[in-house]
Amino acid sequence: IDPHTHQYKITKVPPMLNYDNHKYQKCLQIYNQGKTSRQLAKEWLAYPTEHSVAMQSMADPLQQTIPPRVKDTVAASKFVLAQMVLPSDCYNKKYATGSFSMKLMDNMAGIVCIRHCKFGVTTISMNDINFHKPVKVGKIIILVGTLTFTSTNSMEVLVQAMTEDITTCERDIVSTAFFNYAILDKNYKVPPLILTNDREKRLFEEGKLRYENRKKKRRNELNDTKIVSTFSSA
Repeated sequence: IDPHTHQYKITKVPPMLNYDNHKYQKCLQIYNQGKTSRQLAKEWLAYPTEHSVAMQSMADPLQQTIPPRVKDTVAASKFVLAQMVLPSDCYNKKYATGSFSMKLMDNMAGIVCIRHCKFGVTTISMNDINFHKPVKVGKIIILVGTLTFTSTNSMEVLVQAMTEDITTCERDIVSTAFFNYAILDKNYKVPPLILTNDREKRLFEEGKLRYENRKKKRRNELNDTKIVSTFSSA
């Protein structure tokens, strides 16, 4: 942080020396995928329809007309959580730590999954987490969790975090992420998600693609681990 302007400054990272080219190429691929995800997130923030939907979902609950809960729909499990950012949550008592935001987002995603499947769940992975703006002490952080995809044994939740200024009531989107959860009992199946509009259908198809990519990546990682284990024992 610049001591004069109190703004974040991004400095250049020194280049790596004596690195493994094979590992470097793999990490470079992951880095480029992250850049693509961040660009998509920026486009999402600039899209007025998506932004207005998120803002509307965070309006004062007392001023909303809450529709009757329909079992297994996206609206049935959607949840909103709010918390004040305290000095103990921050670096130098000024800005919230990334772990503070991630913990709240993980808790939010777990609540959404439990509300949908009515059973114990556990976190299996997290995708495309982006911190768009710093979270200052004294602000209210508001999180919205939305179920986007379900398979037989797993669920994906989009968590959007916003901050609200307690004096001006201005709100800013500060972070977004997809959390993936698995049901704890393999004999218990996740109820199929009922989709009620075009936006939910689009998010479901995107979630299905991420789900298939995760399965493929997991298989590749397991194969790489087996190769390394065989080489080590030789």
